Amino acid sequence: MRKIITWVSVVALLASCFLLLTGCRHDDGTGKTFLFPLDTAPQRLDPAVAQTPDELLVVNNIFEGLVRVNAEGEIIPGAAYVWNVLPDGLTYIFHLRQDTHWFLGTQARNVLGLNADDEWDTQVTAHDFVFGLTRALNPATRAPQADLLAGIADLAVPNRHTLRITLHEPDEDFLHALASSAAMPVNQEFFEATRGRFGLGLRYVLSNGPFYLSLWENNRLRLVQHAGYVGHELVAPATVNLLVQANPNNRVNNLGSEGGWDAAFVSAAWETRVPDSAQVIRLHNATQVLQLNIENVYLRQALAAVLAEQNVGSATSLLPQSLSAESGPQITHQPAQEYFAQANANREQLRFLVTAAQETAARSMVQAWQIAFGLDVVVTIEVLEDEDLQTRMARGQFNLAFVTLYAAENSAHRVLQHWASLLYDGELYIENTPQSLYDAQAHLLTQAVVYPMQPQHSLLLVAEGVSGFSASAVGDNVWFAGMRK
Repeated sequence: MRKIITWVSVVALLASCFLLLTGCRHDDGTGKTFLFPLDTAPQRLDPAVAQTPDELLVVNNIFEGLVRVNAEGEIIPGAAYVWNVLPDGLTYIFHLRQDTHWFLGTQARNVLGLNADDEWDTQVTAHDFVFGLTRALNPATRAPQADLLAGIADLAVPNRHTLRITLHEPDEDFLHALASSAAMPVNQEFFEATRGRFGLGLRYVLSNGPFYLSLWENNRLRLVQHAGYVGHELVAPATVNLLVQANPNNRVNNLGSEGGWDAAFVSAAWETRVPDSAQVIRLHNATQVLQLNIENVYLRQALAAVLAEQNVGSATSLLPQSLSAESGPQITHQPAQEYFAQANANREQLRFLVTAAQETAARSMVQAWQIAFGLDVVVTIEVLEDEDLQTRMARGQFNLAFVTLYAAENSAHRVLQHWASLLYDGELYIENTPQSLYDAQAHLLTQAVVYPMQPQHSLLLVAEGVSGFSASAVGDNVWFAGMRK
C-alpha cells in the first residue's frame, strides 16, 4: 500500500510541476478573440459588388487578392508570393502560392451538393483570379471598382499557379488596383452553384483569406482563423467578432473594458474623451467644407469671395492630406461686389443649417456677408440636432451647411469623382491624372460649389495591450490578421 501511495504522490508532484511550467509559458498574444464595431450591417459580401466601408472591411479579411497594401501604403505579397513586370511595362506575371486553399465548410459543401465523403479541390488557382477579374470587368456585374481594372487588355493562365495580365498601356498604380476588392478571386464552380445568391448569405460565401465567416446574422458577424490560409504573415487571432454599434460614445467608453472594443474608429470630435491608455492613430482622410446649395452661381461666388477676402478657412486643398501631397489649386476670386452685381440678387433669403457646435462660426460668416451686401442677402441660421440636420440636407432643404467630406478609399481619383457627384449637378469628367485632378478641384472651387474650411481627420483607437492592428492611411483597408493582446 505504501508503494502505491508513493507512486501516486510522485504522479501528483509531476502533474503539479507540469502545471507550474505551463503557467510560466510565455503568452505571445496569439489565439485571442477580438471585438470591433461596425457602422452598418453588411448586405452583400460579394467582393465584386461590395460597396459600403463595412462590407469592404469584411471582404478584405475573408478574401485574399494577388497582392495587399500595408499600413504604409506599400505593396506586399498576397495570394501571389512573387511577381515580375516585363520591360514593356504592360505584362505582369504572378506566381501563386500552391499551399493556400478555399475554406470549405459544411454549408459551402451543401451548396456544392457534396456528400460527406466527396472530395473537392480547394486549392486557389490562377483560374479563380481570371474568373473574378473577368466578372468584375463585365458591365452586367456593375462592380463599383471596375474602373480600377479597366486597363486590363488580356488575362492568360500559362499553368495552374501562374497568371499573366497584359495592360493596354503602362500604369504605375496597377498593383494598387489589384489590392482592391474587385480583384479578389472567385471560384467559378461555387459561384455557379449559388444560383445568383453569391455573397448574399453565410452559406453563399467561399473564403480564401486569413479568416472565414462563421456567423452572419442581423447585426453580428464572426470571423474565424482559416487554417488553410497561407500568406505573407501568420494569422494571430482565433476569432474577430464584429457588432454593429455606431454610437461613438459607446465606442470610446467601452474601449479596452472587460468584454469591450479592442479597436474602433471615431471622429476627431471625440479626441478629448479618449482614455489616456488608448493608442490613437490619426487618419488624415477628410476635409470640412461649406457647401453652397444655391442655384445662382454668381451669388455662390460672391459669398465665397467674401470668405476668401476675410481669410476664412485653413484648408489648402479640397482633397485630404492622405491623398494629396501637394496644395490644391490657388483660386483668385474677383472682388465680391463684382460677383454680386452679376448675381442680380434681390433680397435673397438663405437657410444656413448648423449644429450647436457650428453656430459661432456660422454667425461670424453671416456678419461678414451682411457687412458686404447689407439686407440684399438675408441668412437665417437654424440650429439642429445632427440627425435632423442630415435629414434636411438629404432632402435638399438648405442653402448653406458645413459638410465633412470623408475619403472612403485610398484613390484620389475615385474620391474626387464621388465628391463631385454628391456636390455638383453639372457634368464633370475627371481623368486619373494629376492635371485632371487639379483641374476638377479648381472647377468646383471657382464655381463655388464648396468653400474649403479646414482639413479633418478620423481617429483609429486601439485598446491598451492590443498590437498588430493596422489600417490604410484613410482607414478603408482594415487588417485584423496581425492582432495580438
